[in-house]
Amino acid sequence: MVDLSFENIRKVMVVTDGSDCGRRAAEYGISIAKLVDAQITVVYVVDEVVLDIVSKGTKREEAELELRREGQQCIDYVLELAKKEGVEEGSLLAKLAQGRPYEQIVHVAKQLKIDLIVIGASAERRGEGVLLGSVAGRVIQYASCPVLVVR
Repeated sequence: MVDLSFENIRKVMVVTDGSDCGRRAAEYGISIAKLVDAQITVVYVVDEVVLDIVSKGTKREEAELELRREGQQCIDYVLELAKKEGVEEGSLLAKLAQGRPYEQIVHVAKQLKIDLIVIGASAERRGEGVLLGSVAGRVIQYASCPVLVVR
């Protein structure tokens, strides 16, 4: 039988993408982490497909720099939210990754031995209005730890 106590949650990953669902997921993740005194890792992934689309008609380096800047702003927002909620800075980590979002999220979670991933339900990427599918669904499919999807 699975032990459902929250005592086993020492590391929480909060996935952010700047969307409303992403912000709500951050609130949930921070609340859970505070409840169990867990470390929080905030993750944003620059989507390679979006980068390819956005960089058409512009220099790839400029597009990549802009998407990374947006990603860092999303991460900074979640970090500041956590600090306002009383999470100690030493319990906060951040990772700005690049690639396929679900692959990077699952990879980082495995690498850091994350105990719980918290992600927004609509992690579709912005970028020329392109809908790339359900990142959350694929994270659920491939993650080796529990995933909480927030709407």
